Amino acid sequence: MADAAVATSVTSLAALIQIVAVALGRRHASIAGSVVLLPFPQLCAPSRQAWFAHAGQGFTPRFETALQCSNRLGGPRPGVGDITFDPALDRLSAQVLLRSAGLDADPSLVSRLVERAQVLAQPAAAAGPDGRSSWAENCRHAVAWDAACAALDTALSRIAIEWCAASAFATDVLFDPAMAESWDCLFVLEGFHRDPILAALLARWADTAIPLCWAATATGRPVSVGCALSAEDEAEQGAALVLQHIEQRRVPVALIANDRFLTRRVAAQLSVHGVRLRDETGWKLSTTRAAAQFMGSVRACAWNASSEQVLEWVKNAPSFGDSEVAELEQQLRAEGEAQWQRFVARRSASDQGLISWLAAAENLRANMRESRTLIRWLADSRGLLQATNLWDSLCVDAAGEQIVQALRLAPLGT
Repeated sequence: MADAAVATSVTSLAALIQIVAVALGRRHASIAGSVVLLPFPQLCAPSRQAWFAHAGQGFTPRFETALQCSNRLGGPRPGVGDITFDPALDRLSAQVLLRSAGLDADPSLVSRLVERAQVLAQPAAAAGPDGRSSWAENCRHAVAWDAACAALDTALSRIAIEWCAASAFATDVLFDPAMAESWDCLFVLEGFHRDPILAALLARWADTAIPLCWAATATGRPVSVGCALSAEDEAEQGAALVLQHIEQRRVPVALIANDRFLTRRVAAQLSVHGVRLRDETGWKLSTTRAAAQFMGSVRACAWNASSEQVLEWVKNAPSFGDSEVAELEQQLRAEGEAQWQRFVARRSASDQGLISWLAAAENLRANMRESRTLIRWLADSRGLLQATNLWDSLCVDAAGEQIVQALRLAPLGT
């Protein structure tokens, strides 16, 4: 059995290290082969530093979250259609699921389905691969009623349940019986809120895991924690708290924008009461030069692109020479042609025809206009950037790196 039926309270990182060190010594467990599962990734680095301060240089237990541990142990990567918690990929999967269910995949329904599925995904993952079927069956019974006024809501819930039931989660590897041999000692530290995954792992490995609970007290004002039933409810509660602080003249009030969608909802609620937010989150990706270069490339490849859009594209693409671009701009200004296709058609029909570099640019544009799968579009977009010598500059620029990551432009496996 575990060292104690009741979780040991941890009041600080120093106390955590002391508890871990004593337990390892009592069990004669290998330090390097032990794992401390933490509730937040922000605790990992400070925990390692606290261990070094206590024990000095040498071996250290692995301080990591359940997801980090799963990835290290080779947990299953989400397959096609699985819940990924990636907004872009999950929205694509949600569209397919809605259409297959005979529903209209409009943006509002897609958002509702993704939000519902991501909420259900936590208990689904905590059920483990062996218990997921039972979890799904219990959920199906919970939404078995079919009132006419809630038919759409019921349909969304059912789709979300089946989506989660059919998904693989990285943490599934932690429920594998073979995992008991991968660590000499397992500590599970739960935070202020009950984490379904950590609680499930404690139940799964009750005979060997050592349960801990975070019980550190705040050094400043007491922290109040609320419980919201939905995203809208969370936004309303947040707005109400801000208004309460303002009424009591505790200003300014800061909102931590770790969820920009929630922050926008709160801002909308506050605007009704005449309260304005000042955005201090820094620059936006869409306003950077890297974003402008990428969007300029995409707009220039449209079938109905204007002469100005194509000219702006070739001006910003290093592969086109300055003298050639200057000559093109001079001709466009002289003819006054706003539509690029008309300009190209006249040049192609003339005796002079298209010069080689302009013909190459037209080939790049034509290659981006045909219908294709998402994977191919990403590869062709990367090829377009590489052909115009924009790719390398994006990869070495902070904003450019974020664009590559946000749009999944990097080749698979990098």
